[in-house]
Amino acid sequence: MRNKLLTTGQAAKKIGTDVQSIRRWTDRGLLHAIRHPTSNARLIDAADVDVLAEKLGELL
Repeated sequence: MRNKLLTTGQAAKKIGTDVQSIRRWTDRGLLHAIRHPTSNARLIDAADVDVLAEKLGELL
């Protein structure tokens, strides 16, 4: 079974942040993203987004 992949917009909405933060986190290696082969869009594993959301929740 394949993991569900989210766009930066979907990941931002799920965490409650903006797309720019998601891009920054992927650039810094805090969130792993792969690039779509044709559109070059960043795709992020939904499970990774869930883990990050939990960590952010612990900080607040």
